Amino acid sequence: MRFGFMHLTAVAQQRVKRAFRNWRFVRPPWQPEDQRSITAGDWVAVRPSDDVLATGGEGVVHLWCKIDPQTSVIIDRVIVKQVVPGAARFLMPLNWRNGNVGGEPMECYQMNLVQAQMSQRDRQHIVDCLGWGGIDSRLWRYKLYMEYCVYGILTMIMRQQKNQRHTGRSRKFKRAWPEPFIWYMFRSLARACLAMEKTYNGTGMVHGDLQAGNCMYSNEIPKHETLTVADFGSAREILPNVKDRSDMGADPCCPEYAPPELAWDPVNDTWEVPAAMHVSGKTNIYQIGMLMACAMRLEPSLPENNWRLASPGYSVPLGEQLHHNAKLTGQGIQELPKRKLNYYNGVHPKYGEDLIHLVRLCLKHDPSHRPTARRLLALINTHAIFDTTRQALARGAPIPAALRKHKIALRREDRWRIGNDRP
Repeated sequence: MRFGFMHLTAVAQQRVKRAFRNWRFVRPPWQPEDQRSITAGDWVAVRPSDDVLATGGEGVVHLWCKIDPQTSVIIDRVIVKQVVPGAARFLMPLNWRNGNVGGEPMECYQMNLVQAQMSQRDRQHIVDCLGWGGIDSRLWRYKLYMEYCVYGILTMIMRQQKNQRHTGRSRKFKRAWPEPFIWYMFRSLARACLAMEKTYNGTGMVHGDLQAGNCMYSNEIPKHETLTVADFGSAREILPNVKDRSDMGADPCCPEYAPPELAWDPVNDTWEVPAAMHVSGKTNIYQIGMLMACAMRLEPSLPENNWRLASPGYSVPLGEQLHHNAKLTGQGIQELPKRKLNYYNGVHPKYGEDLIHLVRLCLKHDPSHRPTARRLLALINTHAIFDTTRQALARGAPIPAALRKHKIALRREDRWRIGNDRP
């Protein structure tokens, strides 16, 4: 299979999904030393029988559960990701640890590398990669084994939010997330980025694809304030050829979340900002800012930033579109104005000045004007607000009550919880 999953025809994609769904579970032959062991036993795939749990740009994902032979209840579960990158990306040494093609995938290695820089408490901000296997050099694919995050990706959670009707208006709007929830999300992402800055003996790592589709919530964590980051397949050590972007053009970066230094112009096959722009740890900070802007607006991606992939009916005026080269071309705007965050759907003020200021600081066009992850985390701990009593997050107030009060929708049912009957 020469092409990656996203470039396959619908028929070919269905063939990949069906074959993976019918795969007989094999425990990972290689597991990192500090991750829990996946033991042999009776593992079964969850329903439906003719489809997978999710698909992505480079593969498919499904859930397998281990069944107790005596009681027929679930005693363990694990997500398996079938990575189908295509021949070109499979054969790139930079996608494998130490350049050893067919060895340990960099996605697994780097997820665990980031976790190793974190305290035991903070490791919950990175999805656990439990192992890898199924290396197939003929069909250019491999498997990753990960912990299951039952609530799913942030994109889905945003779309689940209930509508509410504003007085005197016929249009319905989604119920905005409470400010405490936004602050907790912000802090989770800052902690993850701080750990990335510590990797490779301080050289640091750029994730490259921090977006709503790669962030999720897990029911294994008793408090919903913990956002978890996944998908380190595009992450890179910030070596000189990454810093100057000479070795970054081949890596995917979600266009709706691309910072100025990683935005690629596919029409002209070059960088959107041709001037000297350097990749750094602050590249991650921009993507955090975009994630927070999306969370405050409850938009999986901002319409102002969707002009690159505009669908029929796209109606954002050019003067309001976010263009990284706006000052060069005179088209669009280069940074989001304050009003785009201070008003929820343009109806009424929703979030505090401190939160808005920090998000806009992360979204600065010039990386030198963005905070480092350490500085951002310090600012969050200084200014974060828990509730209407304005109690600081640093004092440890729990958030579940705020979630119940504001009816944040985390409604996916955990049908395959450990202890439940076999699927």
